[in-house]
Amino acid sequence: MLPLLLVLALLGSVLLAPPILGGPSLRMVKWEPMSGPPAPAYIHLEVELPCDLKEPQEEITVNGQAAAFRHLGFSSGSGRCGRDYAVYVGPPGKKMVRLDINTGSRVLSAAATLVFESRGAIVLLDRVPGEAVLEPGEWRFWGYFVRDLKVRVNDMEVPYQLRPSPVSEHHALITCQPNLRPGPNLITIVGKGLGGEAVKLECPTYYIKDQKVRLHDEILLPYGYMGSKSGPFFRLDVEGKALQPGESQDLDQAGLKDDAWYYQKRMFLKRLKAVNTGEAVLKFYEKAWFTNPFQLRKTLTLKVVS
Repeated sequence: MLPLLLVLALLGSVLLAPPILGGPSLRMVKWEPMSGPPAPAYIHLEVELPCDLKEPQEEITVNGQAAAFRHLGFSSGSGRCGRDYAVYVGPPGKKMVRLDINTGSRVLSAAATLVFESRGAIVLLDRVPGEAVLEPGEWRFWGYFVRDLKVRVNDMEVPYQLRPSPVSEHHALITCQPNLRPGPNLITIVGKGLGGEAVKLECPTYYIKDQKVRLHDEILLPYGYMGSKSGPFFRLDVEGKALQPGESQDLDQAGLKDDAWYYQKRMFLKRLKAVNTGEAVLKFYEKAWFTNPFQLRKTLTLKVVS
């Protein structure tokens, strides 16, 4: 039996007592589950403080123990500034979250008590479920509040590696090297949550081995991601009659910064159907800035076989 993987995941309603302020200079204004994964993994903590603080030292504790946190942003205006944090608070239960800001001459403090419920989840990283791959490669997943894990590829159990997160023993990375067969595949991870309930993640994929697609099959290929309003921009052109372009899809791809902090990236994917035997040339274009022309980034030749 595998050791229990615990992670902070906030679900349902969150009950928070009024903040305990260390003075009028520091105030907690928001405390809520972070949005993103199936079960949010952090608290989003937002505070107001004076704008004249120069590189203050910050410490966040949960039930008296130092907690890992990450800065999310900073804002200013009208003599007051705001700071946002993502904070690990540990497994479910009653928590006292305290923020201390040391200015060098004084310490500003604020604290609040919260109670939350949580459950386990498994999240695919660095890929979008359903996308086609040219090489099997390594697959990464993020697991929390789960145990008794099993990884299956097309109903065959396969080995995997487990590595705790560098900032919390309650999180873990799950990696495997699936032996994919040409064409459609299904990677499935199953486990149990803290209460013994089933936790399951299914990730379909299509392996384009030797750059070949079977006649009448459909594939979903990523060709870019969502940038800012000024760029970059992406385009996929398909030449030949072997692959028929279908709808484009915008899907969220999950990732972990420093193997610990969850983020999302909006990916652009194109659905292609193999309608005739022969070759298709896929041309991937990118425009780095909105005033620049599109430039050819790479070319991929696929062969449709019967």
